[in-house]
Amino acid sequence: MKLKSEQIEITYEITSDSSFQDEKYGIDKALSIQMADLYYQAQDGKNNKIIAKLTELIIEYPKAPILKNYLSIAYNAKGILSKSIEINNWILAEHPDYLFGKINLAHHYLDKSDFKKVEEIMGKEMDIKALFPERNLFHVGEVTSFLSFAINYFIKIKDMEAAAIRLQILEQLAPNHPDTTAAIARMMGYLLEKGARRLDEEQKLKIIVDTNKLIPENDVKIPPVFNHPVINELYKDAHEINQSIIKEILALPRETLVADLEAVLNDAVNRYDYFYDKSPEDTFFYFPIHALLLLAELKSDSSLPLILDTLSYETDLIEFWFDGFTTEDLWLVFFKLAPNNLDTLKRFLLKPAVDTYVKAALSTAIAQLLFHKQVTKEQLVHFYREVLEGFTKASKNDNLIDSDLLGFIITDIIETGLVELLPTMKVLFKKGYVNEGICGSYQDILDEVASVYKPEFKKEVFTVFQYYDDVIAAWVKEYERTEILRRKYNTEAPTLETHPQKQQEEKVTPIISNKVGRNDPCPCGSGKKYKKCCIE
Repeated sequence: MKLKSEQIEITYEITSDSSFQDEKYGIDKALSIQMADLYYQAQDGKNNKIIAKLTELIIEYPKAPILKNYLSIAYNAKGILSKSIEINNWILAEHPDYLFGKINLAHHYLDKSDFKKVEEIMGKEMDIKALFPERNLFHVGEVTSFLSFAINYFIKIKDMEAAAIRLQILEQLAPNHPDTTAAIARMMGYLLEKGARRLDEEQKLKIIVDTNKLIPENDVKIPPVFNHPVINELYKDAHEINQSIIKEILALPRETLVADLEAVLNDAVNRYDYFYDKSPEDTFFYFPIHALLLLAELKSDSSLPLILDTLSYETDLIEFWFDGFTTEDLWLVFFKLAPNNLDTLKRFLLKPAVDTYVKAALSTAIAQLLFHKQVTKEQLVHFYREVLEGFTKASKNDNLIDSDLLGFIITDIIETGLVELLPTMKVLFKKGYVNEGICGSYQDILDEVASVYKPEFKKEVFTVFQYYDDVIAAWVKEYERTEILRRKYNTEAPTLETHPQKQQEEKVTPIISNKVGRNDPCPCGSGKKYKKCCIE
C-alpha cells in the first residue's frame, strides 16, 4: 500500500482463498475441513470442550498458528484474559511473522495508550506491505483486520484524516465484513463524542439574543372576512394546495389580493393563542407560509414591513407557524423581495432581538442575489460591510450580537468570495462574536475564501407553482426520514482469523481509492464541512 497526497494505492494482491498458506503452516485437508467449526466454537464461552480439543490439535499441528490464535480467543471468550494474553505471547515466540498475533498484542498496548509499543509491533507506516515486505499476496481477512486496527490506532492518536482514508479503502474492499462494521462504529462513535464535546464548548461561548417582542394576548377567535372568499382555501390543514387555486388567487385584483394576504399574516399573530390551544400534537398550520409565498410571488414590496414585523416576534411564534420553513425555504421569500429593498433588509439584519434563523435566511437570500446576477459584487460588498461594521460597533448588552447568526453570515460571505471583507470579519473574531463551529476559525476562512463566488452554492429559485409541486414534497419526505443505528462492537477481544473450508482461489483486484471527501458534511452533526471539523 502506497500513500499519495490524493489517493491510496494498493500494490499487493488480495485473495479470498483462505488455504493459500496451508502448506506453510502444515495444515492438511483433514484440519482444513474442521476450521470452520473451530472458528465458531472458539467464540462460544459456554463450550467446555473446545480448549482441550484445540490443545490436542496444537500438539498434532505445531506449525499452525491459527490453532493457537483460536485457543487465545477461547480463553478470552471465557473471560480468562491473562491466559489469552499468555497464549498470544506464545504465538509470537514461535511464529513471529503471524499477523493476527501481532494485531492481538498491538491491541493490548493500544488499550493502554502505549503508542510507541504499537508502532514497534505494527510499524509507524501502519502499512501491511511495509510490515511484510517479502509478501505480495494477502488474505482479505488479513487486510481487513489490519485496516480495522489501523483505523482504531489513528482514531486514538486523533489523526482522523489517516483513519478516514483507511476506512474508505475498507468499505470498498469488504463493505459487509464485520471488521468494516466495527471500524465504522468506532469512527462514528468518536465523531459523535467529539461533536458533543465541541458543541458543549461552543455552547459555553455562544452569544444569543432574547427575542423579546411578545406575542399579543387576546381572545380573538373569529377569522378575518376577506375580500376574496377563495383565500379561505389557504387555511385547510395541509401543506399541499391545488395549482388551480394558486392560479385563481394570483389572478385576483392585486390591491385587494395583497390586502387579503396581509390579513392572513395579521391573523397568524392575532389568533396565535386560538390556534395554539386548538392544535393537537404534531398538527401544523400552513396558511401564514402560503401568504408569505404568494406575497413574494407578487413581489409585493409594500408588504415587506408587515412581513418583517411578523418575523420579529419571539421565537415561540416563529417556531409555531414556520418551523422548518425558516431554515429551509424562507430565504426564497426574502430573495424575491430583496432587489428593491436592500436598505430595509440591511436595517432588519441590524435590528436587535430577532430570531437567529430568520436573519440567517435573509443573509442567504442576499448572497444568492449575486449568484443570480440581481446585484453586482460591489453592491454586495457594500451591503455586507455595513452589516458587519454594525455588529463590530455593538456590545453584548445590545441584544444584537448573535454568534450563530454571525457564523451563518460569514459563511455566506465566504461562499460569495467577498475577500474585501476579511479585515472586518477579523475584528468580529477577535471580539469573540462569531461561532467558529459554524463557519470555522478566521484562519480556516483565510484558507477557504476565494476572490470569486463558488457556483456550487447557487440555489435554485422556484416559482410558487414549482414550490408546491416539488419543494414541499421533498421537505416533508426529509422531515419523516429515520436514522439507521449501527450495532456496538467489542474491540477488546483478540482478532479472529477466519478459515472457512477451502474455496477456489480468487484474486481481488487491487484498489485505488480517492481521498475521503473533505468537503462533505461532517457526520458528527456539527453542520461544518468534514475538513473543518473532526478531520482536524
